[in-house]
Amino acid sequence: MANIIGTILAFTFVFGILVFVHEFGHFFMAKLVGVRVEVFSFGYGKRLFGVKKGETDYRISLIPMGGYVKLLGEGMFEKDRPAAPDDMMAKTRFERFLIMVMGSVMNLVLAVVIVAFMNGVGVSVPEYQDEKPVIGWIETGSPAEKAGLKVDDEILRISGREVKTWSDVEMAVGSRPDRLVRLEIRRDGGVLPVDLQTESVTRYQMGYAGFRGKILTEIRMVMPDDPAEKAGLKPGDVILTIDGQPIYLYQFLEVIKKSADKALQFSVLRDGETLTLPITPRLKGGVGWIGVSPDAKSVLKKYRFFAAIGQSFKENQRNVFLIIRFIKDLFT
Repeated sequence: MANIIGTILAFTFVFGILVFVHEFGHFFMAKLVGVRVEVFSFGYGKRLFGVKKGETDYRISLIPMGGYVKLLGEGMFEKDRPAAPDDMMAKTRFERFLIMVMGSVMNLVLAVVIVAFMNGVGVSVPEYQDEKPVIGWIETGSPAEKAGLKVDDEILRISGREVKTWSDVEMAVGSRPDRLVRLEIRRDGGVLPVDLQTESVTRYQMGYAGFRGKILTEIRMVMPDDPAEKAGLKPGDVILTIDGQPIYLYQFLEVIKKSADKALQFSVLRDGETLTLPITPRLKGGVGWIGVSPDAKSVLKKYRFFAAIGQSFKENQRNVFLIIRFIKDLFT
């Protein structure tokens, strides 16, 4: 129950900020072009308190779900345009257009500011996302396997668009659910075309191909009194190999599950040093278990001031293009 209440409160807060910033954009532009703002409210419903400054009533209202502005002449038809110079309908069509769009512009500015701030403070992201899209794992029966893709294939293009990182690949595939897409891959020094029929992840309506990169496994949590802890495995350790074979994130749990009561040699990266730890998974629920919570190896990405702003523009531009492409693909 507490989680539900927390989620509702968090949604209300975030939604309220988004709407308030949107309405502030209308307010700002209206003031700039000389339109009288009769009310600028944080929240909806009954006025709780506020102050009137000039022609504007700045108020706090009962329901904290964003806010609104009330402009003089708003909603009137052009033929009913009054003579008052500070009436909205007394302004040119271009000025009214600016008032209308400034709300959305302010939301975009907010997105840039938030992402830039996060980039400046530092964001932990999966390391593989900035790596070349070389396939390290293919799910059995997946679209990737059916298309004939293989481990160590490097993806060069998707639907004619160059992809340089796994982040590019995830966006390109994710925005094309249930689509036949043409891939260009590099294999054994040559470039090959591959037609891939993506599937749809129903819950999110995102495209799915069934391949992943060479994602190193980082241990997030070690359970007490389980084989991993007894062998000396620690949070932050990165798994390099098991029994001398490179093991990536999507293979890790399968290897453990199939190895109950079998001694395994783990090669682990810790603080720049490579250690060898013998671990024997115990039988739990019919499968092997060592008591860890694995995740993709992450890195802290941190940018200087101007670089953080530039990166924020890039990320927001990419997200806007992704949404546009997704909508376009719905109708083509």
